Amino acid sequence: IIRSLIYIILGIRLNIVYIIPIFARYITNPIKVYFYILKKVFIYSKSIRD
Repeated sequence: IIRSLIYIILGIRLNIVYIIPIFARYITNPIKVYFYILKKVFIYSKSIRD
């Protein structure tokens, strides 16, 4: 469990690096950002369940 938590934290930290330019790109289109975040959250919840 601890190992998976570390992976999640590292994954989130890596994703922040990727999300910043995506936010900059989609700042004019917040709906796309919203769906992107929803997709990411869904992927994380799926990986936690596995």
